[in-house]
Amino acid sequence: MKPVLCLAAHPDDLEVYMGGALLGMSRAGWQVQVWIATRGEKGTFQPAAGTRVEEARAALGSLGISCVLGDLEDGNLAGELRLDRILLDLVTAADPGLLFAPHPSDSHLDHAALGAAVGEALLRRPASSKAALWHWLDAAPGIEPSHFLDLGSSLAEKLALIGYHKSQIPGETGPRGHLPDGRDILERAEHRDRGYGRAQGRAYLEPFLAPEARRSEAPCILESVQDFKSNLGTGNRE
Repeated sequence: MKPVLCLAAHPDDLEVYMGGALLGMSRAGWQVQVWIATRGEKGTFQPAAGTRVEEARAALGSLGISCVLGDLEDGNLAGELRLDRILLDLVTAADPGLLFAPHPSDSHLDHAALGAAVGEALLRRPASSKAALWHWLDAAPGIEPSHFLDLGSSLAEKLALIGYHKSQIPGETGPRGHLPDGRDILERAEHRDRGYGRAQGRAYLEPFLAPEARRSEAPCILESVQDFKSNLGTGNRE
């Protein structure tokens, strides 16, 4: 199988938004490559010791996944002239079978810029290179998931993975005024995945969008990461 390439704008994005998928890929023994565009240097809180990069490496390393960190400016991916070229080089060199990236309509400007650059890279990649694109979803107004990955009993493991990013989790007594709805990354992940699960009659689901999916169809439930590579229209529809 060709490698899986996972792209993120910030050090904790992948664990929060597709940590369950990363867990499944690790268990399945897939070759996973991670590229993170920035070092998260403009995060509201920075580690008292170490860096957010070290937190990401520890989290992904616990799954046997290494990551490459870009040197792009946090908060300015939309103005980064090198981004399109970097993404084209990444996709061409990796030649992935599956590619995971944010959506170009994400409300976070860095996520949106990265998602748009990925789309441009796929249009310009060599004709011999084919990759199935999946968007992990953060906050994309008006974008409905086409697929959900059933987390089964792995939510606790996903939350433990997110827990490596200690600098971004203020705890019960820490300041929360800067957090969306007052929820830290652990709470937002659990709240989102539980909400999608409840709507689909499951416990916890991670949302994804396959651009090629037919919008008229009901969301597809992926029972395991193996379903990501079968074809974009398979799975159990609820």
